[in-house]
Amino acid sequence: MRRALCHSAYAVSVAILLTLAVSGCNREKIVVYRVPKDDWPVAHAQNNHSTNAPLTSTAKAAPANPSWTVPAGWVELPPTQLALARFVVSEPVGQAQITVTVLPGNAGGLLANVNRWRAQVYLGPITEADLERTVGKIKTQIGTASLVDLTGSLPETGRQVRLLGVVLEQSDSTWFFKMIGQADVVARQKDAFLQFVQTTRLNPQ
Repeated sequence: MRRALCHSAYAVSVAILLTLAVSGCNREKIVVYRVPKDDWPVAHAQNNHSTNAPLTSTAKAAPANPSWTVPAGWVELPPTQLALARFVVSEPVGQAQITVTVLPGNAGGLLANVNRWRAQVYLGPITEADLERTVGKIKTQIGTASLVDLTGSLPETGRQVRLLGVVLEQSDSTWFFKMIGQADVVARQKDAFLQFVQTTRLNPQ
């Protein structure tokens, strides 16, 4: 009998609370505030590996104590689970972000990584036959690397976004250097980015 009364009291209490909630909703007006988005915030560039993404692996190669010359104006950011190093360069008109990532093995292969980068600047995928005319070469302190230069448009604003990517394959790992951001900022920072890549060294520990 006591248990039945408790259940009955509980049901009444719930009904009262629901009634108060509904009446409160009728009295109060919900206001939604919209915050404008930047054309190219740093968040756009951070860890966007959603398509054809071999970099989603949590495994990380153990680089041999790398060193490089950081260009003037680049600000270092904390590393992430995937990125060995991160930098941001800011101008009055926008930003670009630079990341260095090292993974074991071939990390999915060149085609998959080029298509992943193409997706990040809102371009469609290419095939193996397209790689030769899409990918260039660059010489570094570590060896000859593959270079891609991609430009697309943000769907929300039509603003151009540009990505410079370097893929450097080693015997047991693959290095990824990437600059991504507002197209005109990346254009002005292109030489600095390439020099940064070319100064990278592997120093035995």
